[in-house]
Amino acid sequence: MKNIRYLISLLLILGMLSSCKEKEPQAPWEQERPQTEATEPTPDTESPSDIPAEAPQQREDIYTVTRIVDGDTFVAEKDGVSVRVRLMGVDTPESVHPDKEVEYFALEASAFLKTILQDEEIYFTFDQNNAATNHTDRYGRLLAYAHRLRDGLLINTHLIKEGYGYAYLKYPFEHMEEYLELQRGAREAGKGLWKDSGTSIASQKEYWFNAGSNKYHLKSCRFTKESSMPILLADALANGLEPCKVCKP
Repeated sequence: MKNIRYLISLLLILGMLSSCKEKEPQAPWEQERPQTEATEPTPDTESPSDIPAEAPQQREDIYTVTRIVDGDTFVAEKDGVSVRVRLMGVDTPESVHPDKEVEYFALEASAFLKTILQDEEIYFTFDQNNAATNHTDRYGRLLAYAHRLRDGLLINTHLIKEGYGYAYLKYPFEHMEEYLELQRGAREAGKGLWKDSGTSIASQKEYWFNAGSNKYHLKSCRFTKESSMPILLADALANGLEPCKVCKP
């Protein structure tokens, strides 16, 4: 009888201890989140796909073009301060060079730049090849890619694409191959300064050149490197490149 009473007492004590035991704390990611009532989307509300991934930010580096110097150079102003800008990676025929006569299609190139850029608001992007010189050339001009603010048009490529300029190969820049392709397209289409150039079999011969060099080479030339880029003879001559005196292409 005593054993039965002892057993009952033990069971009662264990039950009381079990009911008093606190719950173990949960990690934040394990805790139950409060339930919220589901709501139907409002018909007039924009769906996520209609909302830009990132709201457009108001630019603070806006300049206004005040004067066109020639086909690849212009003056822009911001807060009363003027800057002379040389378009990066493009070269147009000379119209104001003190030591040269007005070159073929130079006036047309200047007029075209004026048509698309005069009094326009623009902003600039830059090429890291010129970072060491603070993106200026030896004349103090700003070397830049110029974008028209109202539609984002990249002026540099537009000039080449429409046949008003050449890819400028004298100094290396990031988009050299792309600019050469645009030049090739304009030449083959007979646009702008290319309209009377014609296309011969010889002009389609492919050679190689090194960025920053004024020579073109045979592929077998000892000066041809892994980094050398292909160039058609027509493009090489148009950009003022000369044949290598070693491989004599």
